[in-house]
Amino acid sequence: MEEKKSSGEFRELAEEFTGLEGNKVLNTLKGLTFRPGIVISNHLKGENRFLSPVIYFFALLTIQFFVLSLTGFLDRVFEVQMARISEAFGGDESLEEDQVSRIVEQFGGFLTFIMSEIGQKLVILPFSLALIWLIYRGRKAGFKSHIWFGLYSFGHIILISTLLAFLWNVGISPDVIQFLTMIITVFYWIFASGQFYQLSRWKAIGLGLLYYLLYFLFFSLVGGLFGIYIGFQLASEMD
Repeated sequence: MEEKKSSGEFRELAEEFTGLEGNKVLNTLKGLTFRPGIVISNHLKGENRFLSPVIYFFALLTIQFFVLSLTGFLDRVFEVQMARISEAFGGDESLEEDQVSRIVEQFGGFLTFIMSEIGQKLVILPFSLALIWLIYRGRKAGFKSHIWFGLYSFGHIILISTLLAFLWNVGISPDVIQFLTMIITVFYWIFASGQFYQLSRWKAIGLGLLYYLLYFLFFSLVGGLFGIYIGFQLASEMD
């Protein structure tokens, strides 16, 4: 009897964790696609019909890296980026061939970290959540609201980008896929933030575009500073 009770409790715990109990997975996917603001607000009120934002985000992040690595899409995107870096520095006549190779290698390590699952968790996620608080602060009480909104929205954006990556298997180039992903995710962000923060259409568009503008500026600045650091390294070795 005790064994059956323990088995039942373990099953309930597993269903709760995986979201199988009460169709949480389906409720979350459907809700975040069509009514993201309602899902996030209801979860903040303590409703138990949806997956937790923490589980949703980290589960999809893990699935994304598994799927993109398995299909080879992630490797292809990395190769394209590295080819562009090599072409950009290769045309500089002041640099020798071995110096260009070292620059490409160091940038490769930087990109590998940023694009990795660890880089997403340690760099991109904390910055993105801080940016949400900066732009949308005062529109919902408490930092927790911003975190839950961010995790749910980022998780759904990861799902969208993972599904779009399969277009590579039918011959569409990574550049086109990345462009489509950017357009669709920006539209989704505006849609989700407008619902959750109860913004007017133009307010949602303005703040959404501001979010992505600051996001891209920040990581462009990080990339530029890393390039300057590599340049100083090479200059010190030449002295």
